[in-house]
Amino acid sequence: MKVTTVVGARPQFIKAVAVSRAIADHNASGVGPQIVERIVHTGRHYDENMSRVFFDGLHIPRPAANLEVGSGTPEKWDDHAAERIADVLTMARG
Repeated sequence: MKVTTVVGARPQFIKAVAVSRAIADHNASGVGPQIVERIVHTGRHYDENMSRVFFDGLHIPRPAANLEVGSGTPEKWDDHAAERIADVLTMARG
């Protein structure tokens, strides 16, 4: 089974901790199929130091993809992020 976790702002990073730990616990239990988690970072926190503190400090896997959407108006960010997330998910299926 594959799971894609999308993070971008602080609340998503906090939620990702619980998801990543639950996946790791499940995989360690040996019960049922293994779950492969893929982290996608929207790049909203585009400063590497700011992003790294979330991944390192919260002990979640480093992202498999960074969408590099940066900052801007919420409307522009949402459109840009949605388009890039769709691209990443389409590539993951192939």
